[in-house]
Amino acid sequence: MFPKKGKGFPELRFPGFTDAWEQRKLGETLKGLKSGLSRMLSNDDIGLPVIRANNINDGKLDMESDIKYWYKEDPQGAKTENYLVCKNDILINFINSEAKMGTSTIVLQEPKRDTIYTTNILRAQINREYYPYYWFTLTQTHKYKTDIKIITKPAVNQASFTTVDFKKLEYQFPSLEEQKKIGELFQTFDNLITFHQRKLNHLKEQKKALLQQMFV
Repeated sequence: MFPKKGKGFPELRFPGFTDAWEQRKLGETLKGLKSGLSRMLSNDDIGLPVIRANNINDGKLDMESDIKYWYKEDPQGAKTENYLVCKNDILINFINSEAKMGTSTIVLQEPKRDTIYTTNILRAQINREYYPYYWFTLTQTHKYKTDIKIITKPAVNQASFTTVDFKKLEYQFPSLEEQKKIGELFQTFDNLITFHQRKLNHLKEQKKALLQQMFV
């Protein structure tokens, strides 16, 4: 579905599309790339939920557990509105353990309440010429994971990569219409996986409850 290295056309393609794909640096596809707010966060709901690395798992954004908070009016004078996440934002870990480097999620709907993100996460905002879920799908590919390993700088406590290096990464993009078709296909797969994972988790909980009731 994606062209091989040095090729402008994929071997597997939706019918009706014939144009060559074009190589683009990620920086060319973005209208914004910004790290979040660095603060000692609270367990108490004092204003704004804060997305952290722990809330990004397997491409999903988990805001149901392990939530930290910060003040809407920052005591140090930062404008928290500059860190609000919105629909179609893509959040990327860029300061963390090497295993977490580059892991990402996409905000699929407007948050129910104003929500910000922490300093070890990048918020990527995509230009209108590019389809957000296609862009997000690129971050799930083997090429992307390999590229992230190359630009990551290991450290004793936390690894990291720079926004400069990240923006230089190159990927192939078809027309916006074809991006949308591909993005919608992979979103359908992701939705099915999430649905069946929830069913599996529910069955596991049922089994656990029965074991506790039947074998005291």
